[in-house]
Amino acid sequence: GNCTAEEVGQFMIVRGQHPTLYKRTVKFRAEGEQATSRSAVIPDTGVYLLLLSNCGDFEQATMTGTVVVKNPHGFLPGNEYAKLPFFLYLSLAYVVLGLVWFAWSVR
Repeated sequence: GNCTAEEVGQFMIVRGQHPTLYKRTVKFRAEGEQATSRSAVIPDTGVYLLLLSNCGDFEQATMTGTVVVKNPHGFLPGNEYAKLPFFLYLSLAYVVLGLVWFAWSVR
C-alpha cells in the first residue's frame, strides 16, 4: 500500500496530494524506552478524520492518546463564537435585574 521500506515499523498520518491531508510519522518505541508525545497543528477548518496505519508487523502494539481540538478563541466552537456578545449583554441584563429585585426585596 502506502508504506515505503523506511516507513515499516512506524505510525503515519498521511498528507499527500490533497491539501488538507496531513502525514506524521511516529516510530514505535522499543520496550523499556520512554514514551514520546506528538502533536500536530492543523490550520484548516472543517471535519477531521484521524486514521492510524501500521506499516510493520506489529501485532501487540498499543497506542493511547488524546485528540484536542482548539481554535484561536479557545475551546468554543467557531459557530458559537459569534454569539458571545449576545450572551454578554444577556448576562449583564440578568445581573441588573437581579440587583433591582434584591433592592425591592430589601425595602
